[in-house]
Amino acid sequence: MAFLTSLIQKAFFKGVRSEPNSRWLRRAASQGDYSKFYIFREKKKIACYSLGPKDNLANEDEPIVLFSHPISKKAKFFFTDTERSLPYLNKGWVVFAFDYNGFGESDVIDLYYWKDVVAVLDYLKVQFPNRKIVLHGASFGAFHIIRAMEHLPPNSSVVLENVNKSLLSYWQRWPLTAILVRILLLIRARPVLDMNVRQVIKSFARPDMHVQFIACEDDALTTQVEMRELYEDLATTNKTFTVFAGAGHLAAPAKDPGLYQIALFGRGD
Repeated sequence: MAFLTSLIQKAFFKGVRSEPNSRWLRRAASQGDYSKFYIFREKKKIACYSLGPKDNLANEDEPIVLFSHPISKKAKFFFTDTERSLPYLNKGWVVFAFDYNGFGESDVIDLYYWKDVVAVLDYLKVQFPNRKIVLHGASFGAFHIIRAMEHLPPNSSVVLENVNKSLLSYWQRWPLTAILVRILLLIRARPVLDMNVRQVIKSFARPDMHVQFIACEDDALTTQVEMRELYEDLATTNKTFTVFAGAGHLAAPAKDPGLYQIALFGRGD
């Protein structure tokens, strides 16, 4: 398992484990009450931060937000750097983000990234009992929160922004890594088989939870057609699909900020 983890990290995720630069830190701190902390999984650290609304205006009756990052050197700071955090903070909600294991400031653990999500969720549920949670993932981060959705408290919600239907569909644009994924599937590598999110989606039965899909019309990596397939597979009827016309991958909030806020807090279109 250690060899496979090392191989995957080198082949798929070069340069993603690094200390945050000062600009990312300053930008996060400028948006609210910033605090860094760690939780532990398998006795190894997962680096996290919390970000509260400015002037201590946090609304203790409202949900808290957990962000799940895409493949990016920014890792957990992707959400403050792209200002995805601001719509939530402006409503008085506290937001949290974490580095997946092997990314950012987190230790390398294994390839079960959804277990990182569950570990952070378990921590938040202890710290904030009886609070709803918005679990918001982007791209790679959206894919890996799907297996963790069942661990959310009642009446929570999920945002799947630019998500793929399978591990192979994500990596098919990179021929060498796509070949490696096919080999791992062929030899039935357990961590890779564990990423069968469509099986999870097809059996997901939590009508108390709303699932919001955010798709971008001009996204060639997580296509609207592929996301529609995943949306149709989702067993629950409490779901919404919002398309951002003319937007590329992860460009929804920049393309149409108003519609983005409707998708987050309303019910899309």
